[in-house]
Amino acid sequence: MEKLKGLKRIIKGEVLFDELTRALYSTGASIYKIKPAAVVIPRDKEDVVKLIEYAQKEGLSVIPRGACSSLTGAAIGSGIVIDFTKYMNQIMQVNGDFVDVQPGIVYAGLNKKLAAMNRFFAPDPSSGNFCTIGGMIGCNAGGAHSVKYKATNEYVESLEVVLASGELVNIERSSSPPPTAFKIADKIFNLISKNELLIEERRPKVKRNACGYDLNIIKDGKLNLPRLLVGSEGTLGIITEARLRLNKPLKHKVVALLNIGSLEKVGEAVERLLEFEPSAIELMDEFFINLVKEFEPGLKTILPELSQALLLVELEGEDKDEVRQRAENLKSVTEHIQVAYDLVEQERLWKIRKSAVPIINRVIGLKRPIPFIEDTIVPIHKSGEYINQLHQIFADNQVEACIYGHAGDGNLHIRPRLDLKDNKDIHKMKKIADEVYSLVISLKGSMTAEHGDGFLRTPYLSKQYGPLTSLFKEVKNIFDPQNILNPNKIIDIEESFVHDLIYGWDFNYARTSTKQASSKFDKDNLREEIEKCHSCGQCRNICPVVMETLAEENSPRAKATLLRAIITGDLEGSHFFTKRFKKIFDLCLNCRLCLVQCPTQVDIPQLIIEAKNHYISKMGQIVPEQIIQNPQLLLSISSLMPHFTNLFNRSKFGKAVLEATLGLSTKRDLPQISPKPLTTYKSLSAPKEIKIAYFHGCFANFYSVEDEGLMVIKILERHGVEVILPRQRCCGAPKIAGGNLDAAYENIKYNIEYLSKAISAGYHVVTSCPTCGLMLKKDYPRIMDIPATHLIAQNTSDIHQFLWRLFTNGRLNTDFKPLPGKPVPSKPVPGKTVNKQFIYHQPCHLTATRQACLGEDTLTVQLLKLIPNISLLEIEDSCCGLGGTFGLKKERFELSMKIGENLFQQIKDSNPDGVITSCAGCKMQIEQATNINVYHPIELLNNMEF
Repeated sequence: MEKLKGLKRIIKGEVLFDELTRALYSTGASIYKIKPAAVVIPRDKEDVVKLIEYAQKEGLSVIPRGACSSLTGAAIGSGIVIDFTKYMNQIMQVNGDFVDVQPGIVYAGLNKKLAAMNRFFAPDPSSGNFCTIGGMIGCNAGGAHSVKYKATNEYVESLEVVLASGELVNIERSSSPPPTAFKIADKIFNLISKNELLIEERRPKVKRNACGYDLNIIKDGKLNLPRLLVGSEGTLGIITEARLRLNKPLKHKVVALLNIGSLEKVGEAVERLLEFEPSAIELMDEFFINLVKEFEPGLKTILPELSQALLLVELEGEDKDEVRQRAENLKSVTEHIQVAYDLVEQERLWKIRKSAVPIINRVIGLKRPIPFIEDTIVPIHKSGEYINQLHQIFADNQVEACIYGHAGDGNLHIRPRLDLKDNKDIHKMKKIADEVYSLVISLKGSMTAEHGDGFLRTPYLSKQYGPLTSLFKEVKNIFDPQNILNPNKIIDIEESFVHDLIYGWDFNYARTSTKQASSKFDKDNLREEIEKCHSCGQCRNICPVVMETLAEENSPRAKATLLRAIITGDLEGSHFFTKRFKKIFDLCLNCRLCLVQCPTQVDIPQLIIEAKNHYISKMGQIVPEQIIQNPQLLLSISSLMPHFTNLFNRSKFGKAVLEATLGLSTKRDLPQISPKPLTTYKSLSAPKEIKIAYFHGCFANFYSVEDEGLMVIKILERHGVEVILPRQRCCGAPKIAGGNLDAAYENIKYNIEYLSKAISAGYHVVTSCPTCGLMLKKDYPRIMDIPATHLIAQNTSDIHQFLWRLFTNGRLNTDFKPLPGKPVPSKPVPGKTVNKQFIYHQPCHLTATRQACLGEDTLTVQLLKLIPNISLLEIEDSCCGLGGTFGLKKERFELSMKIGENLFQQIKDSNPDGVITSCAGCKMQIEQATNINVYHPIELLNNMEF
């Protein structure tokens, strides 16, 4: 540790070596777990130079890391991990068909910006939404369209690299290297020139290869040194900048789904399909197809009843008629074909293939899909033979496995299901790897086409390449004689890949309960939830907090990683009660987007809540937190003198008092308390056939009485619906989000009692607040798994769902009158029927509530479009950043506003007549940030003639 302290004095970025950080960076998407000595987050290339110089001097190793989506363990190790994602993630310049980027930039983010210039970076790995360009260069990534566009090494024009000596050099593919790198280039040129025959003899005879070092780098007497570094996994140099060649997108495409029937016919079918110049040919086997039918029922209708193999084919071109003619010609391969010319249908077909990893990882049970032989590639004409022998290997070893992948290259992704907490299955994993790699090599294939070697395949390189591995060692020695750059990858590793496993040999859970307090983390349900997270990294591109801060510790997977470290004994259970641990788990909006979009459906929000609850069970909770989490009490008192409360909340003195006592930011504009609570309303309607119990929530009761609460009642009663306001307390969301589950139970039990009575009396529950709806439909059954909570969940709808059902049954009055002039609503302007332009913002909690309801994610928009003169402007919607009490607090206000900055700017640029959202928190945040009026959808839907 003394060595590492010296780094802090010379690095402008961050140098971290506390236990929690080391645990966070000990794993990624692979099966491996190794704690680094430290983590350095460099500000710039000078930091990287100083780090390498320091590591060289002190004999420390360095491991470059992007999103750590590598399945091979390439981005973990026991040395110093360099995280490029936080600061070194910029586009430096775009110059025509080339772009200069830093290694930490995310692939999808890069292409999003390039799209505005009618350009794109072609390789498209399935992890493209979150993987970094540095990682793609490190493993020579390919993707679904590699049959046309090939892999990353085809597009790297030059690299700025820090060598093991600490020298910063720029290496280009088309000219001589600079003087500082000349000696290295000269030695590499001589080494390869002397061994050209050996290199050609041992080269796998496949379209793509990411195994070992690429030594095919001399053409016409010129050395392409950047190509050698692509796929070298950071073992030869640390990349600080890259120049990439770009493509122009083609105008037209067609997608087709072909039922090949049997796996034996795959190779022959692919060879014929290649004649039509496809941009993608993707394979899905029978096991995969059946999983899609089970987990994606919406796709079942487009899948054949019986098939051992489906091929998804994409064709592209500049000429529409020419592309369509090629698509028609595909029918010569098989008559069992679906062709999609429409973009929506094309995306629907692609969804089948893109659902691969999410579906595979949703399989329930102790045996999980393990990516240890997941990237093999064989000559295309041998694909059928290869797949048949794979199935025999799996049958012999009594395992299930899913096969899919880039059939156009012969590249297959294979994931057998094993339990790595079982020693027998660990032995079985080693045996299967031995057999599969031997088979691949016998077929003149390669162990990896696009994911690289890492810890997984390096032990097999001598089997793949024989005497050529000695050249790899010479290459490594030329670049890095002290072996400080990502050691134990590609060369010099243990004989077996079965080491440093996340679970591993003779695994046992650590006990987190103490004599003073029991722990839910000793129970199977929470352990299973933690272990569902395979740390792919996708949540880094989903979580609003990590997207703004770019800090790994703020990512949802970081929470699962830390909890796994505790339940496996890698971290002491006492870390639960440290300020550092609490800070990491507190930095969460509880927006639920990570759960909605997680490919494995890991309930990270639940894990965060339980971790906070475990902390509170021992450490207690400060009084301001308890008060803030009880809005009903606060608002009930405030509503006794609403005029005084509103003046106080808006005054500088009042804001200062609220900040000093409750920790609320003085910069936060609080909404106005209504003169009378909604609960003072008394229904005069007689009993009706349709009976609704309106769970209004705190905001509609105390703040939005006129423009939400009464509007809901008004529209329901006008449709002949009997409405009651059942006795209710705050839904408990603030307490639940804060981890104060014991306090939340009282509210939940109270609401369960009275909502159950209402349902028993024939009432259906309706909510207008997305958070209340989420609590009733999702959280109550999870927190209290009893018949009553499930009954309430089944009999609860948000107001838009209910109105849509009226519409589909022909009972919704759609005689909407034109929207009046601004502000909305107001008295109509006679003869004014000019379209009013609004932006609709979908609240995160509404998305989370509707996630399991097919076709209901756009219900509100569909309802609003029934209004004759409304125009809904499309923007790239995103989280507003408030997150309930999160954005109210003084220490979180600035972050809260920054999270919503992109949304706010888009709204301002659109200059709408108003914004529509059903979330009170979103309304508060958007109005403060944009000074544009925000309305609940029900306000506009009430604007009708009867």
